[in-house]
Amino acid sequence: MTRKANLITARAADFFRDFINLRAKYSNNYILIHEGARCSFAYQSWFHKVNTNYANSSAHMHVNGKRDALKLHGLISKSKTHSNNNVLYFLDSDYNKLIDSERHPNIYLTDGYAIENEVLSANVVLRFIKQYFGLSGLHDHANSQKFRSDFDSVFEKYLRVARPVHFFVYFCAQKNITCYLRDVRLCRDVLCIDFPNNDVRLKEGMVDGPFDVFKVSDEDRHAFIEESRSFEPDFALLDPTRDWRGKFHLEFLVAFLGYLVEQRSERRDSPSGWGGGTRPPVDLRFDTVLSVLAHYVEVPKSLKSFLIANGW
Repeated sequence: MTRKANLITARAADFFRDFINLRAKYSNNYILIHEGARCSFAYQSWFHKVNTNYANSSAHMHVNGKRDALKLHGLISKSKTHSNNNVLYFLDSDYNKLIDSERHPNIYLTDGYAIENEVLSANVVLRFIKQYFGLSGLHDHANSQKFRSDFDSVFEKYLRVARPVHFFVYFCAQKNITCYLRDVRLCRDVLCIDFPNNDVRLKEGMVDGPFDVFKVSDEDRHAFIEESRSFEPDFALLDPTRDWRGKFHLEFLVAFLGYLVEQRSERRDSPSGWGGGTRPPVDLRFDTVLSVLAHYVEVPKSLKSFLIANGW
């Protein structure tokens, strides 16, 4: 067994103990298990829209990623003293759908790559901007429409420029190649972004390939060079907004919203700039913005069907 496999097994054992303690405290309640804390907060607004009573009474637990969640699911399934009854799992599909949903009806997989992809429509961004900046009236309406247009334009450019990086992540997933996604930050390691000039470029070190940034071995680097072309047709069929890595998308969106905040501050006293209005105290950090944006998204139909099928 590899060192990584040993770590996953050890963590799963710890999470299993946490689950036992949680089940003892909430013996008759649903236990909702998420890949991470951010996911848990984002889902909660959707749970309330489906069934407030169950949303309030359910216990939440998060682990350390999809593999840990699946490992925990296996431990509970094999347990002689516990079961997966009233235990629901909420996982990202990623590029590898490792789960047979018919065999495991208590595991929900996102429609797209991840939960982050659910909040990445121009309509969601526009609704958020209107409330966040307190926009109202004809002048503010014109501004908000302009910002929607600006977002559409720069997001389309981002997708085009960052495509080689997303394709590399896709290739690694298909080939089961280890690349250190959690260590990579889009705006720090991958892109140079100049919102005022609508300019998005790959960083200099990324032009020849993202191998060093993702800490890929020489052997895997060679595999990409030799085999990547054969994976291109299937990748081209994916929807970039829905099916590419959502955390990169969300990081780009957070950077764009930060730019709008700067514009708001610079134009506060200008009659030709933003309207007045008060701004709600919303935290725009990457770790919190997902749950904020989720409030502006309708419950995904697949999620609502999943919850109802499992007793909600």
